[in-house]
Amino acid sequence: MEKGVFVLGAYDGWQIANALWDGARMLLENPLLYLGTALMYAETYRTSRQERGFFGFRLTRAWRSVGLRWVYAFIAGLIASAISVASGLTLDVWGVGAVVVLSILLACIRLRLCATVYAIAILVALSRVLLMLPVPSGPSWLRETWLHLARQPVSPWLAAAALCLLLEVGLLLVGRYRFVAPAFVQSKRGRAIGAWTSQLAFVVPVLWVAPGGHPLLHTPWPWPLLGGLGAAGATLAGIPLFLGQSGLYAALTPQGAASIRAAYDAVCGALLAADAWAVVHLGPTWAWAGVLIALLGQEAATWHVHWRELLADPLYAPVSDGVKLLAVVPGSLADTMGLKPGEIITHINQVPVQTSYDLHFALDQNPAYAKLQVYDVRGEMRLVGKPVFSGERAKLGLILAPDVPGVPSYRRRRVGLFQTLYLKAQTSGNSYEDVFVDVDPAPPHQT
Repeated sequence: MEKGVFVLGAYDGWQIANALWDGARMLLENPLLYLGTALMYAETYRTSRQERGFFGFRLTRAWRSVGLRWVYAFIAGLIASAISVASGLTLDVWGVGAVVVLSILLACIRLRLCATVYAIAILVALSRVLLMLPVPSGPSWLRETWLHLARQPVSPWLAAAALCLLLEVGLLLVGRYRFVAPAFVQSKRGRAIGAWTSQLAFVVPVLWVAPGGHPLLHTPWPWPLLGGLGAAGATLAGIPLFLGQSGLYAALTPQGAASIRAAYDAVCGALLAADAWAVVHLGPTWAWAGVLIALLGQEAATWHVHWRELLADPLYAPVSDGVKLLAVVPGSLADTMGLKPGEIITHINQVPVQTSYDLHFALDQNPAYAKLQVYDVRGEMRLVGKPVFSGERAKLGLILAPDVPGVPSYRRRRVGLFQTLYLKAQTSGNSYEDVFVDVDPAPPHQT
């Protein structure tokens, strides 16, 4: 491609608009876009419904959570598209179709395997294997598909996998405090304890350069960086990326689990970017290193989070000298008093509390004022108090770790993309109304 001064004329602008339309149309026609959105909504809606069984009310609003995650994903997609187009990451349309098919097939095996990095790694490995085998002499469509898959540009796909992981780092770190919700889970001894679900699954629409019929622009920098374009021109191809991690955590905080995953993604993303460079300058054999980095990195991150969750002590188990807070409803009276999850309330209005029933009794001793003796997660004691005005008594907003038998709780813990869809709750006919305390049935904010 010729190099020169980058001058954008009216004709070039028209060609860019056509390329953008090609990419947007390809995105809108991609079934992964709608499958991912449906899974995001199903995951959040299921959590919202289960909250009624746990607490008797909803904290999570499904459409609001999905809409906000789409805002995050769209911003991330704009950044990734700018990076991919500026660097000239050229992905063949046949390869994009193969990634879509592989993602759907992997999702049928296990939802967490539909993460785009898995599909890219398998595509790169498949390309290297087909290139070593003789072309079959069957129908023309089989030969054409075989040749297109065997001739996939390996280094751009490895760079695309690196970009996926680095995008996931940003989304996990930005959303780790927002898309969480309290829950109950069965402990190793079979009793219900407090836990948190984290739903950080994202569908990120990204545009990539693809060989096409639009003339190439003259740019002053080396473009594309990893090759892949001929003299025929270029266009844009769109593909939605499946990124993120969902899980149920009783011993880890959701933020801690997201940080562990982000650390693995950052290291593997950097290694994959280096491997893409090595494929171009040292030979295609290095592509196998990228396949191993992508697959083993994803599995190692999942195993590490699961291992830490199993070995650590639960954070929200009941205590004998008070009641432990699992969550505080945003905007409630407890929130304005500065109460935090994990803290222990030992006295209310100078009355000792050891169960949720004691807490109700102590609050009734002085309906117009609430004075609490609280121990934070470091064991430091403080006193908080606030007048309780008319109407606020019904909006105290404390959600306690369960301290009575018979409460419903999840039976298993899983980590990975869309994995909270697999959670199952063990219900009981016993009463569980005392596990929450005076919560507004329609909280104004989402946890």
